[in-house]
Amino acid sequence: MIKLLLILVALVLLEETAECFYKHTQRYKNSLGGAANFTGYIPDELEIVNNGSGPAYYGINYEYSGMNGFNFGTAPQSLKNGFRMLKRFHEKIRPQAIIIIIMCPLSFGNNLYRLRKNNMDKFYGILPPEDIDGYSFTRALMLRHPFMCKVLR
Repeated sequence: MIKLLLILVALVLLEETAECFYKHTQRYKNSLGGAANFTGYIPDELEIVNNGSGPAYYGINYEYSGMNGFNFGTAPQSLKNGFRMLKRFHEKIRPQAIIIIIMCPLSFGNNLYRLRKNNMDKFYGILPPEDIDGYSFTRALMLRHPFMCKVLR
């Protein structure tokens, strides 16, 4: 019985270690369409921020702006989720900050991306469950273990 328990603990530790390594790969981060930026450090007292879809995520950088800025864009992202992100991180944004909202064609409509089952996956772990359309505890558990799901697939 103790041997079985030790083997089980070793397997869980091995799987968690593999998950940790996988989540730090560029391939995994790229699959999140920019959402990986929200799990790290987000500066306080932001003076300028933006949200939006692909053009916002790929096209805006505040490195040389002289202002404390942050890009809340992900690719793809609906306007609804953009506002949810601003709401989630509002305490990081100064009261008189500049907020740039990039509106892309169909970012506000019911396009095919919005109807996909995995549309909200990148927001699990970032947004609270009540802000995730169709939130599922089972899906949240699966998304916490992407390497294991990939292996099982």
